[in-house]
Amino acid sequence: MPKMKDMYGTDFDPQISALTSFSAAYAVELHHWKEAEALPLISPTDDAEASTTYKARAIGASRSGEVLAAKANLQAIQELHTTLVKDKKVPNFVIKAVEDDQRVAFAWISHAEGRNDEAIKALHEIAAREQGIFSPDGGIPAHEMLGDMLSEIGQREQALTEYEAELKLNPNRFDSLYGAERAAETANLPEKASAYYKQLIEVCAKGNSSRPELAHARAGLSAVSAQS
Repeated sequence: MPKMKDMYGTDFDPQISALTSFSAAYAVELHHWKEAEALPLISPTDDAEASTTYKARAIGASRSGEVLAAKANLQAIQELHTTLVKDKKVPNFVIKAVEDDQRVAFAWISHAEGRNDEAIKALHEIAAREQGIFSPDGGIPAHEMLGDMLSEIGQREQALTEYEAELKLNPNRFDSLYGAERAAETANLPEKASAYYKQLIEVCAKGNSSRPELAHARAGLSAVSAQS
């Protein structure tokens, strides 16, 4: 994309937006936490796009156990939010998006510190507003994040409920399918696990991916077939 400082007079650069969003989304979607933590800041520090990078860094750092680094990025989002609020030209929906980024960063930091009730409450506030439109904005859908957290604290059936809620909004989403598969498997729900093994494999049938999630699904399906 060509550089464009002011698209249609809206003070929006689609090139910076794309570079910021897609680089963050790539690292976070693939759970490359160290890569997410080390993302370079592409947009100016007073631009709302910077919030996407700070959020991805905070998630990556929290997931890597680097809580101080995560908190530094949360503080950067908070400072950016203050700057944007003072600028009367910034639309309200942009302010709200940055506020959600704060909630996500706070949630993962809370989870890393063992404050899971606070983490889950913060994500529920976002999940309640999800309407089934998900774009690669450098983040993970809230229901899926809830599923990941609940899985990690041993609440597998509740995790499965969250993954399934996300799949109703975004059918065939790879990470939610895999999350649902693992949650069903560890909750001792073999029929559901088998269904998600099949669905994940079918969704990726025309590709040649070597992702470990697919290998796990194939192995699980083979084990089910051997038992039947």
